[in-house]
Amino acid sequence: MCVFSTISKQDPILTTEQYPIHGDFIPEEYVRRVNYSGLNKYWNCFEKAEIAKMFLGGNIALGKLYIFSDLGNYGFEYNPPYEFHAWLEFDSDLLFDGALPGVMEKARIEKCSDREPVILNGKPERWMQYERKELI
Repeated sequence: MCVFSTISKQDPILTTEQYPIHGDFIPEEYVRRVNYSGLNKYWNCFEKAEIAKMFLGGNIALGKLYIFSDLGNYGFEYNPPYEFHAWLEFDSDLLFDGALPGVMEKARIEKCSDREPVILNGKPERWMQYERKELI
């Protein structure tokens, strides 16, 4: 299992890309209004959830996330304040995760996953394992 990344939090890689949207829970025109420019694309999941909440509503969930692929799995166990993931939850199975592309890109860099980065907008696929530990 790959859990640690060689990418440091100080890397000045800012979010500018637009990623494909996986799911159709929230209409795309609303999803595209959420802007994460200025944030590091590999980190800042909590800040991205806060920004998305201002545009889309929902509740911020904190917990663990694993991405599974043929190459292995990659993710973060819930161990605050150092390792966790944050996303928006609208219902127990309807999620919005604008930070997911950064996690998926880190997994590709670490050679732990071959999946293309996407924004989750609805029900997670079986290869995305979310486990909420706290709702704020």
